[in-house]
Amino acid sequence: MKNNIPSFKRYVVISITTILANVFLYEIFILLQGRKPRFNEFSHVIVFVSIIINYIFLNYQSK
Repeated sequence: MKNNIPSFKRYVVISITTILANVFLYEIFILLQGRKPRFNEFSHVIVFVSIIINYIFLNYQSK
């Protein structure tokens, strides 16, 4: 049981940070879309950055 609880907390923290990062990047995307309406591929950048954040956070938690 002691090994399952930290992994669950780690999963919760990673999901919360991913959601916050996606909201923050989406607000930046809305600001950019007001200036540059042709910026349609920014959603792929949001997904890519969230994957990078998850990878970095997993490596940071494993050490």
